[in-house]
Amino acid sequence: MHVILHLIPKKYLIGGALILLGLSGLLMMGTFVAITGGLESENQQGEVTEIEGGGIGVGTANVSPEVMRYQPLLEKYAQKHGLDASYVPIMMALMMQESGGRGSDPMQSSGATRFSISV
Repeated sequence: MHVILHLIPKKYLIGGALILLGLSGLLMMGTFVAITGGLESENQQGEVTEIEGGGIGVGTANVSPEVMRYQPLLEKYAQKHGLDASYVPIMMALMMQESGGRGSDPMQSSGATRFSISV
């Protein structure tokens, strides 16, 4: 150790040790957040239903019971406007993303600007 102190100034050794300590602390914090954050998000979702979609892309989405209540209404208006029923799961996924099916306008989040267009 005495030889190293002669080759490398003390301030650089202390700085390097502090950097290594900081990086290892960040790594440990990141690991902790990744583990606890994953468990937390599973608990927060509550009861959700998995839907399968078609249309633009094929996949699955977890939607809340609030969103599932809108499925018949979405199917009705999709048919009324000539839209393939395979797009309904995509609309439900968008609704889940925007509002979770809650609020007076479930297709938009509360922070969205609303515009009205009269025809």
